[in-house]
Amino acid sequence: MARSRSDEVMARFLDRLPRDLVSNNMLRGSWVEEIAAAFLDIATFPGPWNYYDLRDAEGRTISIKQSVGPNARFDVTGRRNAWDNELAERLREMDPKAEGWLPNPEGMPRRWCDVYIFAHLPGPVDAVRVVNVDEWRFAARSRAWLDALPPTVKTQSVRRLAAREVDFVHGDQLRDQIRTSVTSVADEL
Repeated sequence: MARSRSDEVMARFLDRLPRDLVSNNMLRGSWVEEIAAAFLDIATFPGPWNYYDLRDAEGRTISIKQSVGPNARFDVTGRRNAWDNELAERLREMDPKAEGWLPNPEGMPRRWCDVYIFAHLPGPVDAVRVVNVDEWRFAARSRAWLDALPPTVKTQSVRRLAAREVDFVHGDQLRDQIRTSVTSVADEL
């Protein structure tokens, strides 16, 4: 049976995908969301216009930040709002189930998710390592932990996170790290 043109195009696309994951940050971000979801046993993803990447079994919203290599940096900036008012209204019309893309009434930058996961691929980055889920390391921190950072902090390097006693762990330990991060911040408040 002959393969359809669509099958041929998909096969070519899948063949080049590992190479593209090395250089395409947006594509790699989607890949890392899949990896984290697998480790957290999350089978569904929000719609394309939601403010979070995943929602865990406890209902916590999760944002995933990924970076690669020894000089990896993660964006930790709060946002005033996710979309401007006009665009937010159009997005709600397109997808009434989309959550959270409303302006922050206080107008001050804020973080929108309950938990932030930093996904890091240490060492050299190549097509073989980027697709190997066991090569990635993860650190989870609560919104409260990030909100305690000085407001001038826009990014955090892997080294800076390590200095703040943030441990990157294998994905098998991610669920426990989320629980610990949320619990330890609650104990401090």
